[in-house]
Amino acid sequence: MYSDQNGVPFYIGKGSGDRFSVSKHLSNRQPFLECKIKKVGAANIKVHFLRKNLTEAEAFEFETSYIEHYGRRDLGKGTLCNLTDGGEGVSGISEETRQKISETMKGNQNAMGLIHSGESKRKMSETSKGQVPWNKGKTLSEKHKRKISETEKGKKLSEETIQKMKGNQNAKGYTHSKEAKKKISVAAKLYWTKKKMSIDREIIELDEYRCRVWGCGTRFNLQIHHIIPRSQGGIDKEWNMITLCVKHHDLITRKILTDIEMLEKIKYKADFRWQKSLAWHLNKANIRKP
Repeated sequence: MYSDQNGVPFYIGKGSGDRFSVSKHLSNRQPFLECKIKKVGAANIKVHFLRKNLTEAEAFEFETSYIEHYGRRDLGKGTLCNLTDGGEGVSGISEETRQKISETMKGNQNAMGLIHSGESKRKMSETSKGQVPWNKGKTLSEKHKRKISETEKGKKLSEETIQKMKGNQNAKGYTHSKEAKKKISVAAKLYWTKKKMSIDREIIELDEYRCRVWGCGTRFNLQIHHIIPRSQGGIDKEWNMITLCVKHHDLITRKILTDIEMLEKIKYKADFRWQKSLAWHLNKANIRKP
């Protein structure tokens, strides 16, 4: 029998082994009793053994009599959370009976260990699309994290679980196969190529689609030049990139074009690029300068 902190009984049951444990009733599909346990608090519940060493028939008889004595709450006759008058259920099931139950449950979609078909998985996937997971964006408190940590301490993992964890691609020390490495390499190259093309388009648009060498202004066959070469630590930033035509880009890269005034014009444009860049981005976002 369970009673609350005030000594008021709220549940009568029979069983063997550790069936008396309060935690066993937190997932037995009896929400009425589960809510009561959570309300009282598992630590505040007192467990009373009214009878011991009984046969199953005697246990059923006493269970029924105690439920009748204290009264069921759902019927308005007492304080108990029991939803039946007792005397039902079985214990000590034989191995033969367990096998029969197992055969009967095969194919039941609610049975543990069921492997869904491809069609069933597809339907479940379609149903869950667009639904936000209940724990998305939620962070655990330090107290909650500490409780989880203490619960997990000392637990030994099975060999099967260890092997599964070793196959986890996010696990530390995981080694990718040659095929996986090739796929990752191709994806990375594609990503950086698209990113560079995006930056190049921004620079060309910023330079009004023309070569920025003084007196040129060509609008065809444009390329991006790094004022500080990447081999010397130059980076893909607007202040270090400028639009040139193919001819002048080749001449400057090979250092054939050494006209100091012309090169100074290029550097001058780059030094003050940040001002034009700011105006360009503000205009892009439809924001007016104050």
